[in-house]
Amino acid sequence: VDNTVSSASSTPSLCMNTALTPITHTTTGATGIANSGVSGGNGLPTGVSATWASNTITISGTPSVAGSFAYSILLTGGAGTVSATGTITVHALPATPTISITSTAPNNTTTFCTGGTVTLRSSANTAGSYIWSNGATARNATFTTSGSYTVMHTNAYMCTATSAATVVTVNPLPTVSAGADRTVCAGASVTLSGSGATTYVWDNTVSNGVAFTAVNATTAAITTTYTVTGTDANGCTNTDQVTVTVNPLPSTNAGLDRTVCAGTLVTLSGSGAVSYSWNNGVTNGGAFTAVNATTAAITTTYTVTGTDGNNCTNTDAVFVTVNPLPIATITAAYNGDPMPTTFCQGGNVVLTASGGSTYLWSSFVAGNVLTVSTTSSHTVTATDVNGCVSAPSSAMSVTVNPLPVVANQTISSLCSDVATGVNFNSSSAT
Repeated sequence: VDNTVSSASSTPSLCMNTALTPITHTTTGATGIANSGVSGGNGLPTGVSATWASNTITISGTPSVAGSFAYSILLTGGAGTVSATGTITVHALPATPTISITSTAPNNTTTFCTGGTVTLRSSANTAGSYIWSNGATARNATFTTSGSYTVMHTNAYMCTATSAATVVTVNPLPTVSAGADRTVCAGASVTLSGSGATTYVWDNTVSNGVAFTAVNATTAAITTTYTVTGTDANGCTNTDQVTVTVNPLPSTNAGLDRTVCAGTLVTLSGSGAVSYSWNNGVTNGGAFTAVNATTAAITTTYTVTGTDGNNCTNTDAVFVTVNPLPIATITAAYNGDPMPTTFCQGGNVVLTASGGSTYLWSSFVAGNVLTVSTTSSHTVTATDVNGCVSAPSSAMSVTVNPLPVVANQTISSLCSDVATGVNFNSSSAT
């Protein structure tokens, strides 16, 4: 039987390393083919071979070389020299692309923080198309999330080459906390401390964890916002804010300084706040007795702490000077000479007061001397230069004895006669 063979079922054009869709030829008369099953035999590209079975030549395989291959497969058995012929075109693959970073600082790294980006570039710059594993279709692609990314380059013959993977790591931002908002009083110590990161930088000249003094020189609350930037071990940063409200201190007033006399009732009352607390056992608005048992003035400082509706406190002080009371005394003397306080009717005694600047006698006579000619008891109060009034002095008693009666003649008459040298016999006087 004569050998015959049909034309090829296809004339393929494919890329290297791509499985060939089998090509078939139908034969008659033949019982086999030359170089059956030999890769690259019969003019086929390496990786492709031909086999015969049941009157059919089947060409299959995966070509590993590029070129245009005109094959000729000789039929064996049967009569006549007949070959199956055809052409296979194998296109070379594009060069395997590499990936580089094309973005500039700070985006020139594949490890960055959330919110950052990196732009990668394929080395392939020949005609064709690009597709990245994230779906981007340009030579350059920008990435914002973690992943392992490749790029595939397709040439004009639809042959492809895929790069090795480039790993992009996007680190999360730290969860930075500036702490709870707070309200303090002026002068309070405030410490702001960030958390959730490794290092912290505050605005408004605040140092993390270092106390500062809250300032408010006005009469209204002042609220300041403090921002902290926290940086973690990956160099990623995040911010948070805290507000600090500084209430002013109350304008506490203890009142005017005062000078009083011992024994005076003194009332101290604070103003400018809501409630008040005094030292030295003083009750706000409650009277106490000024005490001074010495002979010199005593000045005491009384401090009041006023608390306002915000529980802020302030202090003020008042000076209370307590002058001692003068001590009034009475002496019976005239021009420094002592005088008796017991004498006969018709005589008198001069009482002299001392211990103060002005005096008032119990008989309501003013002045430092009092002439007394009757039996009586007298006290005096002294007022000093500070206006302090003494307690009444010890009483000074004056006794005036009546004259005796001598034979119906008074002693004064007798004394008058004696003065003239007349001698009388008289009964005894009592």
